[in-house]
Amino acid sequence: MKITTGIYKFKKIHTLKGHKLRPTSNKIRNAVFNILVNKYIMNTWSAKAHLLDAFSGSGIIAIEGLSRNINKATLIEADSTIFEKLQKNVEELDLKKKVTLINDDFFNSENNSKIILK
Repeated sequence: MKITTGIYKFKKIHTLKGHKLRPTSNKIRNAVFNILVNKYIMNTWSAKAHLLDAFSGSGIIAIEGLSRNINKATLIEADSTIFEKLQKNVEELDLKKKVTLINDDFFNSENNSKIILK
């Protein structure tokens, strides 16, 4: 998979093949961000925005948002094997300062106290 637009355009995102991971397609990602750009005028608020990706998987949605000038992101992934690949994607794109990674179940009540967005 590759990022479609922005400062990370054409950068490769690593995923696990044959795992229970189902990455969001280019078509869907572009549709979501086109709505944010055109209907909600994303360029006026994106530099202050914090994206929450509750079921991150490869992190493709959050990284696409960061590529399009979203300021910060919190990515939550429960599966440890998938989380390791997610960490690798964040490290390879040098996004550690912009991303908070949480290896836990989003619906876990203890996890909810970890998510404090500023």
